[in-house]
Amino acid sequence: MLYIIKKHCLKKGKFNILVAPLDWGLGHAMRCIPLIRELLKSGFNVILAADGRSFDLLRDEFPELKATRLPGHKVTYPRKGSFLKMLRIVPAFYRTINKEHQILQELIQQYNLHAVISDNRYGLYSRRIQSVFIGHQMMIKMPGFLKWAEWFIHKINLHFINRFTECWLPDYQKNDALSGDLSHKFPLPAHCHFIGPLSRFNSENNDLPVEKSAKNKRVLVILSGPEPQRSILENKLLDQLQSIDRKTTVVRGVTEQKGTYDFNANVRIIHHANTALLRQLIAEAEVIVCRSGYSSIMDLAATGRKAIFIPTPGQTEQEYLAKYFYQKQIFYYDTQESINLTDALEFVQNYPGIQKVYNPDLLRNRIASLFNRMSY
Repeated sequence: MLYIIKKHCLKKGKFNILVAPLDWGLGHAMRCIPLIRELLKSGFNVILAADGRSFDLLRDEFPELKATRLPGHKVTYPRKGSFLKMLRIVPAFYRTINKEHQILQELIQQYNLHAVISDNRYGLYSRRIQSVFIGHQMMIKMPGFLKWAEWFIHKINLHFINRFTECWLPDYQKNDALSGDLSHKFPLPAHCHFIGPLSRFNSENNDLPVEKSAKNKRVLVILSGPEPQRSILENKLLDQLQSIDRKTTVVRGVTEQKGTYDFNANVRIIHHANTALLRQLIAEAEVIVCRSGYSSIMDLAATGRKAIFIPTPGQTEQEYLAKYFYQKQIFYYDTQESINLTDALEFVQNYPGIQKVYNPDLLRNRIASLFNRMSY
């Protein structure tokens, strides 16, 4: 009811809001798409701030919106992934947080901003305007020998998140949760609110639901994530697909290239797919092969597809989520080092996937609450 009242009260053009996703792969930008749609329906003026492929993706989805490049972390994953090697990026990560915080002050002035919604960009907080942090990883998964440090790292993480006016978690609070320990292991501050999963393919955001075809046995490979690991997985899967007699589409997730081509008689390559095309490809596919990023999981929950997860080496969040759903016998997974697509396409038949009914009320109520705070 609050949402309906506020929607009628909010005049178009009254408030300017910056939406800025992290640039580690395309997942953060993709899950901002349904959020941006809701903000636009509510009458906000949305300004996009992103970098790299995330910038390209959002510009492709919303060409009518103002957009500015906000330099990202430019993360590269080591060729032989390990958590200890990933620790090398921590100093640069902190430097980027400070830099983007300074840039935000300039953007507030330039665009007359009233609020900012940051998807995992820790530096985009401000005391001058409302600031919202979006994240599902309230606790950072540590490798086995550092499990003892998870509580300590969790407190550090909250130290940064507490700088924001609110924190929105794209998940459900209780039994329908998708993020497992990442959002539910430790108590959360009072300013944290669950807004439900954010997927481009939620039926509320599309004219028609994605429907399965019992006749279709097509495989869809969706590649994403930082280099060089994205390319390493691409090359490995393409090598194996040469000996698999099934129609397959590979979406490379490379926004700077356009078009399609045939890799062989069975494999079609698409450099980049926007939401409409990807929705069609998912509708045609029986099985999806992808990273176990949280945005991919939310998309799978919206479409009900079976999946083979291949987590990015050294990325503990993806490794945890892949094992979490594998142990629940929902999604099949294997490591990038040992993946055998022929075997995986057979084993995946025993992992049915999941499908969640989308409820937009949680997100809409938070948007109404945000408007309410900006109005007084």
